Amino acid sequence: MNNVFLKFEQKSSLSALLLGYALKTENWSAPNGLIMTAVPDMMLNFDPFLNNLKQVFNGKAVILKMNPNSICRFHIDGIRLASINLLLDGFDSNFYFSTPGSTANLIENVVEAKYEPDTYYLVNSKEKHSVINKSETRYLLSVEFTEHDFATIRDYSIENMFIK
Repeated sequence: MNNVFLKFEQKSSLSALLLGYALKTENWSAPNGLIMTAVPDMMLNFDPFLNNLKQVFNGKAVILKMNPNSICRFHIDGIRLASINLLLDGFDSNFYFSTPGSTANLIENVVEAKYEPDTYYLVNSKEKHSVINKSETRYLLSVEFTEHDFATIRDYSIENMFIK
């Protein structure tokens, strides 16, 4: 089992609803250069699985938007310890992790994390990661956790058979 990117067994029923919201909303902001909008809590009520994890671990749901032909360089998130992500659109993008051993000029031990449609993933935001976005606008639901880390959410999810 890896410690950076884990697939949940539960499929999402929210993808179309959330993408529709992302395409219609005008409430985008760009703190630190990341384009995002908050997701109304009531929208997550339609998915008891995701809503439960959000409540148990005090998560905050946002949709991140990335313009075509963009790169988000390798980084470690500031206050986010982990997140549950669902790629809504932009499936031609690439999401990478780098394990220890990299330097400022050479990123080694790169692992691509491939998103599948309607699938939730637990992401370790404290490992170096990067996105290369290609021709489509990329929309990603991210339920961010600042009080609980990847291992805590992973262990809870394994105990409750959300992850095998």
